[in-house]
Amino acid sequence: QESSMAVFNGLASNNTVTYLNASWNGIDENSCAEIGECLKTCMLTELDLNHCNITGDGARLIAPGLKKNKHLRKLILDSNNLKQTAARALVKASLASEGHVDENGVERVISMVDCNLQSVDSTTFNR
Repeated sequence: QESSMAVFNGLASNNTVTYLNASWNGIDENSCAEIGECLKTCMLTELDLNHCNITGDGARLIAPGLKKNKHLRKLILDSNNLKQTAARALVKASLASEGHVDENGVERVISMVDCNLQSVDSTTFNR
């Protein structure tokens, strides 16, 4: 877990790496928070986080960075247990981002295949 945090911490100030495949790694909430911070400033255009055991809570920590990101074109979160609430938070953050549409009018892609989106988090009902 600490190594994934170090990678994303380093990417926050890196301006040459544009693609990262971190799939099939266990990524905990602390690492998700670091991903969120990284996305605010990094130059990644594609980030693959499929099969990383990311939960809805972790995805909600990524969302603020996605909102500030101007470069990311594709985020792959397939086969993580995100559930509806987190998926909505990610889409909402992306839609609010300056970088949601590139200079050619192409929208950012967020892939969430097999992410348990038919399940609703209990937090949906907490007011």
